[in-house]
Amino acid sequence: MRYNKTIMIYKKPITRFTVALYVGILGLIIAALHQSAITFYLYWELLWFDMVMHFLGGAWVALLGFWLVLSFIRHPSFSKAQIFIITISSVLIIGILWEIFEYFTGLSFIFRDFWIDTLSDLTMDLLGSIVIGWWLSLHFVSRLRMPQE
Repeated sequence: MRYNKTIMIYKKPITRFTVALYVGILGLIIAALHQSAITFYLYWELLWFDMVMHFLGGAWVALLGFWLVLSFIRHPSFSKAQIFIITISSVLIIGILWEIFEYFTGLSFIFRDFWIDTLSDLTMDLLGSIVIGWWLSLHFVSRLRMPQE
């Protein structure tokens, strides 16, 4: 007799506390790097440093957005697609709002082609969120159908 039996493979679960811990640690790393960048003029001396900071900032916002969603749901269970939607949408919202803030405060006009800087900032934000979405998706339940004989 052949039949398919669903086998649940549980990966190490991520709790609200774990995500909050990662949000805090990454936030401290970003704050330390930013303070160092300001002190040692790294944003002006190393032009690629801004991209690294936007990548880390995108990762931080993605973690924060995911933590906020976890905080409002009693028994969270997400598919990989849902995790990516949460992380990417949270980063897009905050990233676009940040770029609008830079535009209206005049920070965007430091560069001659500010729109290129804006696009690279948003790209690095999104890359950070994709990496976090991928990492988070590795730590949730996956289902595997295996044929039994």
